[in-house]
Amino acid sequence: MKTHHINSKFPQGILFVSIIAGAFWAWTPSVGADTFDFDGTSIRVYVQWDGSYRAFRWNAQGLEKIKNPSPPDDPESRTNVARPFGDERSSDLPQELFLPDRRLDVPFAVSRDRRMAVSAVHGRANTLPLSQEFAVIDLGARKVLHLLKMDYYIASVTWSPTGRYFAVLLRENVTKQLWRGPLDLLGGLLGHPRSYYTLHAVIYTLDGKATCKRTIAEKLLNGKGYIDWE
Repeated sequence: MKTHHINSKFPQGILFVSIIAGAFWAWTPSVGADTFDFDGTSIRVYVQWDGSYRAFRWNAQGLEKIKNPSPPDDPESRTNVARPFGDERSSDLPQELFLPDRRLDVPFAVSRDRRMAVSAVHGRANTLPLSQEFAVIDLGARKVLHLLKMDYYIASVTWSPTGRYFAVLLRENVTKQLWRGPLDLLGGLLGHPRSYYTLHAVIYTLDGKATCKRTIAEKLLNGKGYIDWE
């Protein structure tokens, strides 16, 4: 897969066209391996659905359920979790790279050395529908390095401790794949449809290539979550 390198010094009109031309459709990565050399680190994944939650740890030994995890954080306290009304802390991101029609907002994360950021890309509306596009940004150069568009929704993002990798938690809507029961049909009739999601975690290198993928949880009612690289 190839990504387009964008010079942030272009005039805005040219930059916008370049971003559109440079986006590539990264059909949810068909990475064969679900193992990765975590170099002693791990990714913690919180999964939430229909009033319940569960936590997992993904590392070189595989995926394991965490016993008696603490309750998940309030999404308002985090910038790396998707939510509908955005976060004012996104103003610190180089928004000028996406003017006039789009902006960077949750979920987003900045690497620990403050050199890189990965952020969902949205329109300019006051409310944020779930995004399927994210940008990898060099904060020092104020330049978009990669712009990736996914088949699935972006739920959460995180950076590895070294800043050499980042991970994305994706929500796949699998509602149409399931036989739905009476409550699902009733909800649809009343204007409150019930949706089911499968969650996938994908690790990327700095050049925007997916190097490892792991399905975390499947077919959860209103399934969502967030990730942290520990």
